[in-house]
Amino acid sequence: MELQIEIDNRGLSILNGLKKRSGLAGYKEILNTGLTLLDWALRQEAAGKVIAAVDEQKQMYMQVALEGFDSRKRHSKGRR
Repeated sequence: MELQIEIDNRGLSILNGLKKRSGLAGYKEILNTGLTLLDWALRQEAAGKVIAAVDEQKQMYMQVALEGFDSRKRHSKGRR
């Protein structure tokens, strides 16, 4: 399937940075990897898990904070 999207300069800069830092061959690979990660994260959330970055040395974690990605809001709606 072919997908066409519009992206602003900031988004294009982010995509190019991801391409360079990840070593992925192109935008298709970046999109597929991002979709795989989002799918995994949402499945983890649905199982009641927190998605976080862990600093093992400091024994601390930081919960992922992205627009539209807040397990507390999603789960609290179901409990009311």
